[in-house]
Amino acid sequence: MSVKIGVLGGTFDPVHMGHLLLAEGAARAASLDRVLFMPAHIQPFKQGMPVTTGFDRVEMLRLAINGNAKFEITDVELLRGGVSYTIDSLRRLRDGYCLVPSDGSDGGNGTEWSFIVGADMFLSLGKWKEYDSLMKEFSFVVGRRPGYLEDETASAAKEYEAMHDAKITVADNTWMDVSSSEIRRRVVSGESIRYMTPDSVAGYIAERGLYGYKKD
Repeated sequence: MSVKIGVLGGTFDPVHMGHLLLAEGAARAASLDRVLFMPAHIQPFKQGMPVTTGFDRVEMLRLAINGNAKFEITDVELLRGGVSYTIDSLRRLRDGYCLVPSDGSDGGNGTEWSFIVGADMFLSLGKWKEYDSLMKEFSFVVGRRPGYLEDETASAAKEYEAMHDAKITVADNTWMDVSSSEIRRRVVSGESIRYMTPDSVAGYIAERGLYGYKKD
């Protein structure tokens, strides 16, 4: 019996409720057995931008996913270093690199791999490295944003399926309008980030003094 694994990439600086809702919705829509959160070392479209250490971002992810047996973390991109290209990372995961499945199966044979992506990023796939190979080699689970680019997302999914024989599932997921950049802005200005990220993550940010957090 094959294991179905979804991979959600991102900077996660910090992880927020939107990431968690996307992962949960994707797991439900595509019947995924597990979801791997894959923090990037350097995102291709964010080169030159300051990023919190990989250690802190992974620790915040650990706190955020604690208690969900389906959620795990892979540090394949952090260990590799350099610019994190999705096609390279997914191939490494597929071949068993930096992955020790908790169910005892290997990382390649009998495992179905899907990449989880939000609607906005999905519509920019044409700019990604080897996007055509990415679509041919891996399935996609697209998290829709209700009222936002729904028609464009559906149209693009049909086009990619026709052009690349891609397997695309559009998830009917719950969406929360929150971003990591907004959380960072609020921390700097001393505003509350409650309900934007798990309390455990907010506590970690305060404890570590991240994003300019000012301790009393």
